[in-house]
Amino acid sequence: MCGINGILSFKGSQLDKTSLVKLMNTAIAHRGPDDEGIYTEAAISLGHRRLSIIDTSNAGHQPMSSSDGRYTIVFNGEIYNYIQLKKDLSSYYDFRTLSDTEVILAGFIKYGPNVVKHLQGIFAFAIWDTVEQKLFLTRDHLGVKPVYYSTTNEAFIFSSEIKGILATQLFKPKVDQVSLVDFFRYQRVHAPRTILQNVHVLEPGTYVEIDGKQIKENRYFTLQHTKANSDITRHSAAKEVRSLLEKSMEQQMVADVEVGAFLSGGIDSTVVVGLMSKISSQRINTFSITFSQKDFDESTYSSLVARKFNTNHRAIQLHPHDLLEALPDALKALDHPSADGINTYLISKKTREQGIKVALSGLGGDEIFCGYPVYSAVYKLKQMESFFLLFPSSFYTGLFQGAYQLTSKNYFLKLAESFKGGENYIDNFLLLSRQTYLDHQIEDLLKDVNLKFNSLQGVSSSFRNGNQDNILSLTSYFEMNTYMTDTLLRDADQMSMVHGLEVRVPFLDLNLVSYVMGLPDHVKKGKYAKNLLIESTKDILPEEVYNRSKKGFVFPWKYWMKNELHSFCEERINSFALRAFVKENAIKELWNRFIAEDKSINWSRIWQIVVLEEWLRKNNVSE
Repeated sequence: MCGINGILSFKGSQLDKTSLVKLMNTAIAHRGPDDEGIYTEAAISLGHRRLSIIDTSNAGHQPMSSSDGRYTIVFNGEIYNYIQLKKDLSSYYDFRTLSDTEVILAGFIKYGPNVVKHLQGIFAFAIWDTVEQKLFLTRDHLGVKPVYYSTTNEAFIFSSEIKGILATQLFKPKVDQVSLVDFFRYQRVHAPRTILQNVHVLEPGTYVEIDGKQIKENRYFTLQHTKANSDITRHSAAKEVRSLLEKSMEQQMVADVEVGAFLSGGIDSTVVVGLMSKISSQRINTFSITFSQKDFDESTYSSLVARKFNTNHRAIQLHPHDLLEALPDALKALDHPSADGINTYLISKKTREQGIKVALSGLGGDEIFCGYPVYSAVYKLKQMESFFLLFPSSFYTGLFQGAYQLTSKNYFLKLAESFKGGENYIDNFLLLSRQTYLDHQIEDLLKDVNLKFNSLQGVSSSFRNGNQDNILSLTSYFEMNTYMTDTLLRDADQMSMVHGLEVRVPFLDLNLVSYVMGLPDHVKKGKYAKNLLIESTKDILPEEVYNRSKKGFVFPWKYWMKNELHSFCEERINSFALRAFVKENAIKELWNRFIAEDKSINWSRIWQIVVLEEWLRKNNVSE
C-alpha cells in the first residue's frame, strides 16, 4: 500500500506543481514511510509515498515509467492476480521489475482503460500519457482504496487523502451543507461527496479521464443483485463458498513481508485466522483489543481461537486513560469525519509496532453473509407482507409509535416512520435503519437545512426495483454500497495507513462476492446469522464462537463519555454549538439530555458531533 498525489495544470496556469506535490507527499507521508518519488513534466506532477510489500527492492520505486517513457504511473494497493497477468503480458511487454505496479502499466499499454477489468485486487492509481497529454485515474471495484479529487480554475488535483489536497492551500475549505445533512443522518458522507465543498471521492468501480479541462467519468463495474438460482442447495453453496474463500485467502496472503491478522473472536475474524493457519506453514501473528468492562470484552473468545490455531497472539487491554491519551492523535488521523474508526486506529498501531506491515481483516463478512440485525428485520418485514396489507399504513404508523412511547427504542420509531411512506415501507426502513438523526431531529439542530436531497435515494431505488424474492441479497447490495464503502472501508484505510499498515479484506474477493450475491434467500437463512458462512467453515469454527450472540467491535463509549471523556466531549459540543449553521441551544440541550440518562439519546449521536467538531478544527474549517 502507498499514497498517491498529483496535479494536472490547465493551460495558462503558473502553478509550481513540483513544490505543491512535495507538500502533498509530506501530508500523507505516513502512508509510505519506505520511499518517496516525484515525476514532473510541463503539464503534470505526480507524487508517491511507498510502503514496500511486493518487490521491496528499489526497482519498485514510483512514479514508474514505461520503457519508452510514454506512460507514467503512481499506484496504491495490491493486485492479487498480478503473477498470472504478468505471464499473459510477457510476450507483449519486456518486464524490468518484480512489482505488480509494472504489471498494471503493461496492461494499460495493451488494454487501455479496460485494464481495470483484468485486475483482481484493491487499488487506486493514476497513469499519465505524455503523448496524448491525458490523465487516467481509477479506483477498485468495491472501493477498498480511496482517491479524492478537486478542481480549481488552474488545475485538477488528486490524492489518496483529503489531507493531501488541503496541503496545496489552493482553495479555502468550506463545509458542504448537503453533506452536513448526510453526516447527521448517517454518521458519514456518501460518495461522490465529502464533508467539504469542491472535494470529491471517486466512486468504486469508476475511472475518470482528464483531457485539458474536460473530465469524463466512466463506470466499469456495478455490484449486481441478479436473479438467484433457486435450485441450488445449501450444501453445494457452502462447498463453493469454502473453495472461493480459500482461493481468496491464498491470494491475499502473498507478500514479501510478514502477514498478520486482527482477531476479535467473532465468526469473521475466526474464519480468517483459521484459514490462514491451514494455508501457512508459519505461525500466524494475531492481535486483539480487550476491555476491563466485561460487557464489551471478547478476550475469552479471541484467546480460545488463538489457542485452537496456535497463533502468536497479542491482546492489548485498553483502559479509559489509554484512550484519552491516544484520542487526539486518533482523531487527527481521521482523514474524513466518522463516528467510527478509533478501534481500527488502536489495533493497527499495536500491530505495526510489532513489525507487521500487512494484516488481514474480517471486514465484509457481515455484509455478504447477512450478519447485521437489519437483515433479519428486513426479512421479517417481507415475510409479514400479507399482514401489513390488512390495514392502512397509518394504522401501523400509530402502532409502532405507541411501541416507541412504551419502550423508547428507536427501532420502533423508525418502523413508524417507515410506514408513513405507504407501500414502500421496506426500502423506507432500510433508509432509516442506519440513521442516527431522523429528519425532524436534524431540523431541530441545524439552521436553514434542506432535507429534500437524500444521497441514498439512488441505492434505495435499485433496492425497490430489484428481485424482491431475493431480499437478503438486495439488502447486501444496499449495505455494501453505503455503510461498508463510506464508513468501514474508508475508516479501515485511513486508520491503518496512518501507521503504515496495509489491511486486506479476503471476504471482499470479487469472485466470492459475486457468487454469494447470486444465491437465493433459502440458502443464506437458517438457525444462525451468517448461516452459510458457518456451514462452509464448521470444521474450523469452534462451536462457542458461532453459538453466541453477535457482538460488534465496539468500545464502551457511553460509560467513557460520561466519565473520563466528559470534559473532552462537553468542550467540543459547546464549541460546535457556536458555529453559524447550528442552533446553539438545541445542541446544548441534546448534550444535557444525554448526561441526564435520556434513553432516546444514544451515545453515538453525541459522539458524531464531537468528532465532526474536532475534525473541522484540525483542518481549519471555519464555515
